[in-house]
Amino acid sequence: MSIKQDGQEVEKIVLSEYDSEGEEAMHDLFQEKGFEQLSEEELKAKLDARDEEAREEDKKKAEERKKQQEHRKALRKESEERDKRTGEL
Repeated sequence: MSIKQDGQEVEKIVLSEYDSEGEEAMHDLFQEKGFEQLSEEELKAKLDARDEEAREEDKKKAEERKKQQEHRKALRKESEERDKRTGEL
C-alpha cells in the first residue's frame, strides 16, 4: 500500500506482512495511518457529498467562464462600434 500526500508517495507498506498478525493488527495499522472505518451508508453519504461539492464547483466555474465570455463579447462590440465611428469621421 502506498500512502500519498499531495500526490507524492510518503510511505510504502507491505500489507502481506500483516497477514500473520491477524485482522486486529491490520485494523490498528489503518487506524494509525488515519483511515476511518465507515459503514456502507456512511461511505455512500460521504461520496455523495463529495460529488455534490464537485458539481457545485463545476457549476461555479461554468458561470465564471460564461461571465468572461460575455465580457469579451461586450468589449469586442464596443471596439467594433468605436472602429465604425472612427471610420466615419
